[in-house]
Amino acid sequence: MNFLLNITKDLSDIAKAFLIIGLLLLIYGLVSRWLPIYFLWESLPISGMVLLLAVLSILAKKMSGAKRQGKNTTGYKLGLGFLGFVFFAQTLMFFIIPNTKAYDAACWYFTQLPEIQNEIGPVVGFGMISSGSISIEQNDQGETGAAQINLIIKGERKFKSVTVYVYKDYGNNWEVYEWE
Repeated sequence: MNFLLNITKDLSDIAKAFLIIGLLLLIYGLVSRWLPIYFLWESLPISGMVLLLAVLSILAKKMSGAKRQGKNTTGYKLGLGFLGFVFFAQTLMFFIIPNTKAYDAACWYFTQLPEIQNEIGPVVGFGMISSGSISIEQNDQGETGAAQINLIIKGERKFKSVTVYVYKDYGNNWEVYEWE
């Protein structure tokens, strides 16, 4: 307990808030899957983003302290730049992925899949937050691409987190080729 108090005593109020909220969301996300509680399953990806904000706040405060002492702040600037980029890219993907044809193909696939229907009941929706990666290439032959999407499938009986791999070849639609 003293260890936690020593770590948090030098943090700004905003960093403390981000740290506490992020840890609570992380703990809830893990507990909700273990019990299972089918409410706010999006807490795990949200917790990662909030904890990243906590680390950014901590680095910013450390950098300002180092600057006041006349110390070199290059490492802090690099860390802030890198983590800021990661935060920006992840936030952007939260908005981009659900608005792609690859995401639509993955959702349609799971609404039709008997294996999922048997396990979680009829699909009633998908999580608010999706993550992953998508790559699309376009040339004179058309469009091709691949995507890896992490999403939450909400069924009538329970929820399920899945990672789905979607592929598009020239002249074809996006298709699911694997999921776990």
